[in-house]
Amino acid sequence: MQALRYRPKFVYQSEQPQYVGAGSPELKLRDYQLEGTNWLAHAWCLCHSVILADEMGLGTHSFIFSLVHS
Repeated sequence: MQALRYRPKFVYQSEQPQYVGAGSPELKLRDYQLEGTNWLAHAWCLCHSVILADEMGLGTHSFIFSLVHS
């Protein structure tokens, strides 16, 4: 997987990416979940180890999807 070979420059996501909730328009990240996803991505790009504890893991899943789609 290309995302694991190098750390790209962090790009802030102000809106939910297309690959999150694709095919189901009612699946939408809340503001704090999108902010948590951005925080995880920023820390990952800087090679920092962090843990995000959100209510259902949607922010974490979105971050993992972002690694796959980058």
